[in-house]
Amino acid sequence: RINIDETSVCLHPGGGKGAVFVTRKWLRAGGGQHVPKWKQRRYMSHVGVMCERTDVQAVLPQFVIGNRRTLLGRDIAALRRGRPLNVRLIRQKSAWSNSRLTASLVRQIAAALAGHGVLSEGVQVVLLLDAVRIHYTPEVLRACKAAHFWLIVIPARMTFLLQPLDTHAFALYKACLQLAYQCARTRSASADGDIGIAEFLPCIDAAIRSVLEGLSLIHI
Repeated sequence: RINIDETSVCLHPGGGKGAVFVTRKWLRAGGGQHVPKWKQRRYMSHVGVMCERTDVQAVLPQFVIGNRRTLLGRDIAALRRGRPLNVRLIRQKSAWSNSRLTASLVRQIAAALAGHGVLSEGVQVVLLLDAVRIHYTPEVLRACKAAHFWLIVIPARMTFLLQPLDTHAFALYKACLQLAYQCARTRSASADGDIGIAEFLPCIDAAIRSVLEGLSLIHI
């Protein structure tokens, strides 16, 4: 069983819940975290993949998607260097997934499994996807057929009960990402403690490594 799902990733995953009372004098003196509003409102997305085989979980592809304003064309080559081999940084017009990317992900999952000899063991791969239309377009169905994957669509309004990434992974992933982000801010050399996209992406890598590569469906 392999579950694929998408979650949003804010460029400023900070700020705790609840009310925080401060004074204007404290703010004028530089207290608190100063983050531009555009960063608080801008999101990337992460298409996560989780399976029940702990021996292949770490090599399954993870897609991190940003739009053209977030991932600038002049920076994308440098940003891709140093990423874990299974973390794919995608730059496109929209920060959200689409049918083409879903089909590509299916093919990359098949390649990763074939590279580890899993498919030669007579294992039947079952993909668990929610009912978003991009998950069962003809393009995606053809990719599943070519890979000999079975596709199971989780009914709408039932993902909070039936989709493993929703029920057990993404909340931990967001918490880990927030912690890594705050640690990166404390190491920042900028005057306001803010970090750029080059410092933010390793926070995503750390959350993937700690949570998505540390969990598997067999533990759920």
